[in-house]
Amino acid sequence: MKRSSLTLAAALLTLAAAAQPRVTWLETNHNFGAFSEDDGAVTAVFRYVNTGTEPLVITGARANCGCTTPRYSPEPLAPGDTAAVRVTFDSRGQAGRFSKKAYIDTNT
Repeated sequence: MKRSSLTLAAALLTLAAAAQPRVTWLETNHNFGAFSEDDGAVTAVFRYVNTGTEPLVITGARANCGCTTPRYSPEPLAPGDTAAVRVTFDSRGQAGRFSKKAYIDTNT
């Protein structure tokens, strides 16, 4: 009897571990090309899909510098749905080539 209950518990834990959100990014980088720093802020859109079986939540976002700002919805994303993170780079005073990064934290 004890062995059966342990097996059942292990099976339930396996099922719970399998049901989870999963993020799949449709874009992972963006090339703005040439533009004038006088143009001000430019924005790239990075779309993602919840390819998991539970709601996906972005829990935080940050960039590697103060001139870059990621924006996202804190609302849960249902399985199969698509949403986007908008990353804005303020080019004022930023002459020359640049490479910026945004880091997105999720509940995956």
